[in-house]
Amino acid sequence: MLTDPFLTTYSDDKVAVEHILSQLQAVQLRDFDMRLLLAFYSIEFTIRQGDYGRALRMVEQAAHSMQPENFDVHSQIKLLCLKAQILGKSGQPQRGFSLAMRAAHIAHRSKVLADLWEAICTLATVLLSLREFEATGELVESIMPQILELENYGLVAQAYSLLVDANMGMAGELWSLQGRDSTSARKEYINRALGYIDSAYDHFEEIEDIKGQTEMMAKKATVMHLTGDPVLANDYAAKYLDLRRRTGT
Repeated sequence: MLTDPFLTTYSDDKVAVEHILSQLQAVQLRDFDMRLLLAFYSIEFTIRQGDYGRALRMVEQAAHSMQPENFDVHSQIKLLCLKAQILGKSGQPQRGFSLAMRAAHIAHRSKVLADLWEAICTLATVLLSLREFEATGELVESIMPQILELENYGLVAQAYSLLVDANMGMAGELWSLQGRDSTSARKEYINRALGYIDSAYDHFEEIEDIKGQTEMMAKKATVMHLTGDPVLANDYAAKYLDLRRRTGT
């Protein structure tokens, strides 16, 4: 049960996940690596619930619990990425940026490639919160082939979602700067975003992440509305509402 990260990270049944986590925590696992893995899942679930203050305290607690003999590179990178994500989401992206850079540097120096791609995606998430749309897009596109090779559907979905927001952000900036003169270039960014929405949705569906699917449907409905296609916009809005009902929100 503990080896299935989808159970805690992606499930939208809050009550069920909290019950399972509390049961696992009550077992008082002797193996430190298993306890740390449980802590990571618990932190990710707390971030998903939007309780960033509690998630940050949990990261600090996990870091303090680590002794020099079991402070491995993977755990160090994971904690830095989690903290960077929390800071980026809670209005402190500059602090998150420095932590994400540190995580990427450690992963690169240690040649832990799977962790490097995750750290770079975390860095891209922080850049996105700083409205650095072009840098976000270029960064994620540069490592997309390597991410796809990992077959980590959660990370793939996150990467495609970042590309959606980066391209929509660039389209929005063009409109602000050039208005109607930017129609051709803006349409190219929007079409790219639509393709990435479909790819992200498919991978969120693979891991049964209803929240991720819901976000993609909302974005697709918004794009269709902006491009002047009210029929498709209403269709995707209906799918969005259906997914919301499935999560009970």
